[in-house]
Amino acid sequence: MAQRHFYAPPSRVSFKRSPTADNNVSIPVPTSSSNPIQRTAVMNATARSANAGFANAVLASTVAADTNHPIDGQYSARSAPLGPPSTPPATSRTGRHATVETSVLSGTADPARPSSAPCNLTQPADNAAVAAPRTGFATTNSTPIAPRGIHDLKTSEQVRLLEPRLKEEIIDNIMEVPIDEYIKAALYPSSERMPDDLQLARTCLDALQNKVSQDQDIKRLLELHSPPSHTNDAFPKLDKEVKLESEQYGPLCNLFNFVAAYFRRQIPEADAAWPVAVDPRTAASQDNQSSKVKLLRRTFVDTHTLAPKTTGITPTQYDPKPDINLVIHSLDLPDKLTAVHWKDIKISIEVKNKDAIDLDTVLQISRYARGVMNEQCERNYFFTVFVSKTECRVFQWDRVGAHVSKPIDIHKQADLFIWVIGRLATMTPVELGYDEAFSNAGRELSSDRLPKTLTVKESPIRQYLDSDSRPEPLPSKPLLLELDKVLFGFKDLLFNRATRVWRAFVIEDAQKWERSSTVIVKQCWNEDTRPNEGYLLQRAKGIKGIAQLVRMQECDHTFDYHKRFSSHVVGVLGVVKRRGKGKAANQSQATASTEGLTLERVLCRIVTDKEGRSLDEARDSLEVLSAAAQWIKALIDLDEVGIIHRDISYGNLLLPLTNRADDYALVTDLGLAHLKPGFEHKDSSSVPDPTSSSPSQSSSLIIRRKDQPHDHLSGTLPFIAYDLLTQLVSRGKLKSIPQALRHDVESVYWTLFYFALYRGGPNVDEAHQVHLEQLSSNSVADVTTLKAALLLERRRWEGDIGGLFGSLKPFFQAFAMYYKRQDNDDKLIDPIEILNLVNTHRNLLEQALAATPVISLQAPTIVRPTTPPSNPATLVGVPLNRLKRSRPITSQDGLLRSGDGIQPADGEPQTPSKRKATSRTSTRSSGSSYTN
Repeated sequence: MAQRHFYAPPSRVSFKRSPTADNNVSIPVPTSSSNPIQRTAVMNATARSANAGFANAVLASTVAADTNHPIDGQYSARSAPLGPPSTPPATSRTGRHATVETSVLSGTADPARPSSAPCNLTQPADNAAVAAPRTGFATTNSTPIAPRGIHDLKTSEQVRLLEPRLKEEIIDNIMEVPIDEYIKAALYPSSERMPDDLQLARTCLDALQNKVSQDQDIKRLLELHSPPSHTNDAFPKLDKEVKLESEQYGPLCNLFNFVAAYFRRQIPEADAAWPVAVDPRTAASQDNQSSKVKLLRRTFVDTHTLAPKTTGITPTQYDPKPDINLVIHSLDLPDKLTAVHWKDIKISIEVKNKDAIDLDTVLQISRYARGVMNEQCERNYFFTVFVSKTECRVFQWDRVGAHVSKPIDIHKQADLFIWVIGRLATMTPVELGYDEAFSNAGRELSSDRLPKTLTVKESPIRQYLDSDSRPEPLPSKPLLLELDKVLFGFKDLLFNRATRVWRAFVIEDAQKWERSSTVIVKQCWNEDTRPNEGYLLQRAKGIKGIAQLVRMQECDHTFDYHKRFSSHVVGVLGVVKRRGKGKAANQSQATASTEGLTLERVLCRIVTDKEGRSLDEARDSLEVLSAAAQWIKALIDLDEVGIIHRDISYGNLLLPLTNRADDYALVTDLGLAHLKPGFEHKDSSSVPDPTSSSPSQSSSLIIRRKDQPHDHLSGTLPFIAYDLLTQLVSRGKLKSIPQALRHDVESVYWTLFYFALYRGGPNVDEAHQVHLEQLSSNSVADVTTLKAALLLERRRWEGDIGGLFGSLKPFFQAFAMYYKRQDNDDKLIDPIEILNLVNTHRNLLEQALAATPVISLQAPTIVRPTTPPSNPATLVGVPLNRLKRSRPITSQDGLLRSGDGIQPADGEPQTPSKRKATSRTSTRSSGSSYTN
């Protein structure tokens, strides 16, 4: 299957999907070559300086245009192969909105820029839907993954892996954009203030040059902040007089705070957008009061010695320390700041005492983006700034990748530099990427202890989350939820699904604040070509063991951010471009020119009705086996409606919340599930018509549909079925590996085995402690070898498992012997037989406990960390399948007959002739084995 790429004419630019994305897809590494967009900006030669001419040109073009912009983002969809840069399309828009493109900088037509996707300031007369070329980062649905690893509390291996993985994330995933297009697309996507702010920047620079003003307010600001002067086209205190990097922090903070104050005095609405956070339970009554609203303060502060505090789940050995941060606060800051929290940071700035950016600097900046976005769940994108002795760049980070501006000369283009800083300092929470569906979005201090609410609207349920087309929201009443507790939060990576799960209370009456019921809310950035999890939950309606869907909302699309930049992307930022791929790069580019498929994500919120308990809270083996039977039954029921889960793991199997008979164990998270062939929903609103000539029904969309279902391997390494791991080894990384019900059921077994060792405590047998270490490894080779030994070698089960859940050993041993017998007979394991096996051992354990009462030690509840993806493991040297079947068996015959039996003590099959002879031995053996 050909690889997806970034489509940015006229440059031939191909990008890879991040290996740390939700499925950790490992693909052939493409390279990219850039062909910068040539701009013909006309500068005012009579202006007082070169940078003044630059600013005059921008001001002239923006005033001349219809300022009822912003960028409408309606661009022509192109499915043809990329053409040479010298032959751009002749028209700038499709349909009756065709216009002549105007350069933002010059105000003149730009023949060098392709006109198929203009970035002008004119808003069309109506909102006719015109598909935009998909921009972003390449992906493929057919590539096997290097499976996710799991945390091992006994080592710091996962901590050690975080930083190399972050570096791999940013390689080829940061796109460079000309500064004029960047300012418009990133800083003014929906604001009409661009010409006014530019004029403010010019007058602010005048104040910095003259340092004398008749305006008392400006004079007071100059005295208060003591910003560095700008003379002879330079800031001497930021360049010539600087020898150490630390000498830049103070002057830069003074400059930034002066610029911020200068802009805010002319833009009062900028401060009005930052009221102090209030308790949402009393907000309605406070709205009726006429009391003056207290506003938050926003200040640039020197934090280069402070590692921001975090409530993150996973620690890291690297403590990023942003040099300067724009932070919010309600009281006066002390002269020397002693602490800062990721939650209070609005903008992070990295300062370097050198002329240009390098890979280490970008990596450091990406740590700031990761820290902020993973701490602030309501943040959809985040800005960072790089400032050196001579240049400035602005980054915008989202859950797919980043866009960065071309450098600004902070000395010769001082008005542009001031313009960018002034704009960042006066943006509203929404403009900074905050989602207003959360209460107090962006305005809640880390010291606040306020309830958080989330408003969830309702979207139509469709099979696929296409970014190319959007359904109209349903007119149902918004669901107001009071978020109670975070049940899960994935905080290790930068470009990923960023899944969070809360327990929440439904608020029926906001005035009385009455809680009516408890629900579970999942927020996740899903890939837009995947089957919609809400749709899968709708198909699973009525299945016990699957939480029932209450509501789903499609909230935001990374496509909307990326289309603002559209064809103005120059290429991959040079310092993060992968080097030296030669022939592979040419091949990647060849496939890119024919498909144009990219990675985009959709922010979804899914509300379900049931909550379960983690395996960390399991009380005894009997409870776990009872739950296992219900998990397997739920998976069988899902299969009957065409759904394969594909991600059975420790965190996705939940125990019943209570002991009531009607309370069921739950299988959760259908985010990586897919539909079996033949179960696809024929919905014209979700699946495009291949014969349609509409731009929104492009060939790219057709190809994405053909990629369904996603036949790449998914899951967490310790829990993936052994058969799938052997296929991964034997087939390599570029072949499709379909997953079936039997693989999900086998994953339940491996989850229980891991659980028994992980939760067993210090009394787990030493040999099985070694098994736990191997199972927790990030090496596919180690895990595959261990699973082969456990399923094949009888000696591996000698001795007791020990620990709090050692009485699960007879089931583990019986499963292994059953698997071995099926393999010897070239038969597949049968989920129904596995279900019967679980029920048999559950009944035996229940009988043993009833016959021999003992004190049942309840296992203590532990806090289990989240599971970050592991590094792609090297497959060289992985042993071949040690079982007889070295390739997957496709036949469906050979399943166990209903009359076949399994001896529970040692797992050897019982034939009818042997049952009577072995019944006494079986009872004695099982009775001695099943003790708590």
